[in-house]
Amino acid sequence: MSGGEQEWWYALPNDGQVFPEHLIGTVWSYLQWSGAHHLKPRSETQLANLIYPAFQSSLCSEEGRQVRLRIAFNPKPKRFTVRFAEPIPCTAGQLVKLAPTIGLGSRWVVALPDDAARNQVRIAGILDPDILPIDRTFRHRHNGLLYYQNQFQGLKVAVLGPGWVRVTIDAESFDLHNCCLRQRVVVGRIHHVADWFREVAQGLAIKNRQVGAGLVRRFMVNVLAKVSEARHGGCLLVLPAAIDVSALPLKIKYPLDSDILCTAIKERAYAEPTHDLPPGRPERLWPSNPRSFLVDDSLLADSLLLDRDLDQVIDFAASLASVDGAVLLSRDLRLCGFGAEITASRPPSEDEQVEYDDHPEPLGKPPPESLSNFGMRHRSAIRFCQEVPGSMAFVISQDGGIRLFHSVAGQVRQWVELSAEEW
Repeated sequence: MSGGEQEWWYALPNDGQVFPEHLIGTVWSYLQWSGAHHLKPRSETQLANLIYPAFQSSLCSEEGRQVRLRIAFNPKPKRFTVRFAEPIPCTAGQLVKLAPTIGLGSRWVVALPDDAARNQVRIAGILDPDILPIDRTFRHRHNGLLYYQNQFQGLKVAVLGPGWVRVTIDAESFDLHNCCLRQRVVVGRIHHVADWFREVAQGLAIKNRQVGAGLVRRFMVNVLAKVSEARHGGCLLVLPAAIDVSALPLKIKYPLDSDILCTAIKERAYAEPTHDLPPGRPERLWPSNPRSFLVDDSLLADSLLLDRDLDQVIDFAASLASVDGAVLLSRDLRLCGFGAEITASRPPSEDEQVEYDDHPEPLGKPPPESLSNFGMRHRSAIRFCQEVPGSMAFVISQDGGIRLFHSVAGQVRQWVELSAEEW
């Protein structure tokens, strides 16, 4: 397979059945190509000794909860909130025991190479950048929003669910999920979704369009993330502009006409502190005095309070998806209803297939999938997109997986294994 911009290659099985060894081979191949020496384990065996225990732990449960946690391998700089008096072996059993403490929040298990054994890995402690040791000097302005973000460099492994492991190197991520290996696709990087975010920001008349699109992106991806984390499944339908909702193939149990989502985003945008950067300076800065860039500290205080309000609206919107049926959003982000039943349904024919959109190489674009392989929730979303051109359907499975269906030139296409992250 050709990698387009990425000129590296890894062979996956022709039958599509992918296992941890293929994830290990892919990551090791990428590390050789990328030249990221500060992230590279000593050997492919050492990489395997990090990924295999993570995968094995994903198949277990602790205290009645499925194991989910994140592991930072040899982070640079090495930071610990707590360091173990003696490092412990990096085994599935140890990860299962630590999982209730770590979870998928801000905490990380810190794993280091074992100096005594060349290819082994040991767990040295726990890192939580949101508590001690606090490092607030790293400024991150990807989306025009002013905030501090604690980051560290290193190879990262996340256990997201049963048989679901993600390995991240710099900005690239590889997901092994349901015997399928894909590069991570962030929701906001899909071009027609990003176009929608910008369109909403323009419609809300937010002066700084970059800030507006960033806030819309923050809202949507966090709603999707919360529905995914809740593990009850759900569906969010985005309706085309200027459409009569009553004419759609829907039976809406709880119809609404609310601008609460728009209001929360607009209020947060108005309180965004102004900040000026010298010409030619990069987006990432390490100022000796971070406050020197702020025009008015009171605006920052207001923005923090409104961040809390926006988070509460995100929680509210996500909670609507727990009701059986779809949540309806208009193209301009008005809340049109929830508990909606899609009435456009007919049995799939044997030759009906759903194409994938242009998933990133080099792992490639999967072959079309037969419509009969989908469950009822997914088939209903596909039928809705077929009947309502210009619509989008975000479907979240009970295992937390996120898919997007949309129509392209009259044909429904899908994006799979989507990541509900801002970047």
